[in-house]
Amino acid sequence: MVDDASITAAIKNKLLWSKHASGLTTDVDTSWGRVKLKGTAVTAAARNAAGILARNTQGVRSVDNQLVVEASDKPNTDTSAMQDVADAWITMKVKSTFGYSTNVDGSDIEVSTANGVVTLRGTVESGAEQALAIELAGNVRGVKSVVSAELKHSS
Repeated sequence: MVDDASITAAIKNKLLWSKHASGLTTDVDTSWGRVKLKGTAVTAAARNAAGILARNTQGVRSVDNQLVVEASDKPNTDTSAMQDVADAWITMKVKSTFGYSTNVDGSDIEVSTANGVVTLRGTVESGAEQALAIELAGNVRGVKSVVSAELKHSS
């Protein structure tokens, strides 16, 4: 069983390294596996991505996404910083994201990264798990694209 403090830490870690985190200020409160997200996001996409990351964390029973969308007046300088992120770090972060996911079993997924392009190979249980694995990998900071032609599902 995963305790609330571990769930909160895992979600904060996922949010910190998400490509949608720029301008995201989030408080994460977990009680009995029920997560409440409070704070601001600069776009609706960032708000939704935070909810998805939280929902797909091991031990989470429900998510109450109370993030409010507030546009930032700061210029987005994140692009150049993302390009500097090392491929080895991206690979490790994608694998870690799968490890913390309730709905993706990353043990049968091989992850490699070259110039920010993540390649997923292996087998998953379903098309839904395949789609989620691709989405989770694509949400990691520094990922330019995800190649998944060799990620198959058994059903």
